[in-house]
Amino acid sequence: MSMYLGVLLLVVNLLAGTKKLQWGLFCYIVLIFVSPTIEFGTMRVSYDLPGIMVLFLIVLFHSKEIVNKKINVFMLLFCMVLSASTFISIVFYGGSANIISFLGQVRCVLALMLLASYCETDTIKRAIYVIVPANAFIMVCQYISRTSHIWSYQLWGKETTGALKELYELGSMERLLGSFNNVFPAGYFMLFACIVALDNYCVRHYRRDFSIMILALGCGIMTTGKTFMMGAPLALIMWLTAAHWWRRKEYYLVKRRNMIMIFSIPLGFLAVLILSSYLKIGGQLRYYAGTILDGTFLQGRFGEGGVADEALNVFKQHFLMGVGSTVLEGEFLGDSQYVLALHDTGIVGAIITATYLLHQFVTAYQKKVITAVVLAALTIFMGIAGITLFDNVGIVLMAFVELCICQTNQRFPTARNRRLLHKNEAMNNKCPIST
Repeated sequence: MSMYLGVLLLVVNLLAGTKKLQWGLFCYIVLIFVSPTIEFGTMRVSYDLPGIMVLFLIVLFHSKEIVNKKINVFMLLFCMVLSASTFISIVFYGGSANIISFLGQVRCVLALMLLASYCETDTIKRAIYVIVPANAFIMVCQYISRTSHIWSYQLWGKETTGALKELYELGSMERLLGSFNNVFPAGYFMLFACIVALDNYCVRHYRRDFSIMILALGCGIMTTGKTFMMGAPLALIMWLTAAHWWRRKEYYLVKRRNMIMIFSIPLGFLAVLILSSYLKIGGQLRYYAGTILDGTFLQGRFGEGGVADEALNVFKQHFLMGVGSTVLEGEFLGDSQYVLALHDTGIVGAIITATYLLHQFVTAYQKKVITAVVLAALTIFMGIAGITLFDNVGIVLMAFVELCICQTNQRFPTARNRRLLHKNEAMNNKCPIST
């Protein structure tokens, strides 16, 4: 996309934000996922890079409309450790500074804090309900078009992109990525969208919610990502377990028409695998399904000679605080949140990251917010195979989790507490206290 169109989108986003805060945040969330890359001379950047300034100006304009006053201490500490580690690595280890990586992580922390403070859960839901159909349409176009690898890269690709650049060089769109430029964030977002739509469907039983959930599942399968193939069944199992454990009537899925929805998910996976021989992406589907079944996907990532091996070796040499956003031996971080934390900030930063993720999960569990519990657990699980915090999907997802926790003040009683409550009420009715 030309610079002029990019500037126009930024101006529209800013004007919408000055008119109403949630409109501006809605536009920002949609554009960071759907907008094509913007060309500034010879550089091609994603919308999120210049968009962070628009987000900051919108929030500054509506500084009094704060939703969540809680400060994210964990992410501030992580930024401090990252800055110190980067400085030490440059001065004492002769590391080659990766300024883009450093600014990218700081940008994500800033965006997470702003969205978690000023956004509303309904705004994020509305954005999701726009992004999913848009990506479904793009994926259909990518599937039927013979030149999809060319125009997809021209619209959303850049030099630092992963799978989209490889597909462009390969000359075939064997994995459908929609408006995303890599497999993991595409599958991660579709899981996020599926869980949000499932929550709305359980409460309202609207057909639109069910349609978005099915579209998100279909888009996730089309990405042929092994993390999505493993994450979708895991999310469903966690959802059913939490709903049964807390006996929340509106979320209890093993009832009547909800049974169709439950069985449609594994049956859909099975149908796609059976028909994969007739699909353009069938080879990729069968290959990654095979790596999950035989367990080789972890060995290729963390085993000897795996993609994370060099980064882990650097961490072993700089155990305490890592090497920050620098590169010492040309290492590749291996697309893992935990490997990234260990390499950049050592054991100190890894503890901060793990503590933050566990804190979100435990808090959601204590408040019995099923959506937040499932999303927090998925973020912890999927951090093994991808970046779950310092990415556009990660910041929106974690902001949504924080907002769900913040906006849920009611502690729903457990089944045991309800029985005790009913027993006490019965006793009071039998023996009223005379005054």
